[in-house]
Amino acid sequence: MDYFHQYLLTYLTEGRPDLVHSMGRDDFFSLITSRTEAAATAFEQARRQGHDVTTAQELAVQVLIEGLDTEDSPAE
Repeated sequence: MDYFHQYLLTYLTEGRPDLVHSMGRDDFFSLITSRTEAAATAFEQARRQGHDVTTAQELAVQVLIEGLDTEDSPAE
């Protein structure tokens, strides 16, 4: 889960500083926590379904950043 936490933190601070600055501290940490947990769950499910590690990681990252790649993306 640390990998997904760091990935999302880097993605947001480097790629979406506008979103980071528009969120309150509690909302930011809530977003990080909920997305990280969802990505870890997606990774685990993908592995249980027989996907290799790389594919499972790619699927988890999709869950992690879903909807955050546009200027209009709402904060959770």
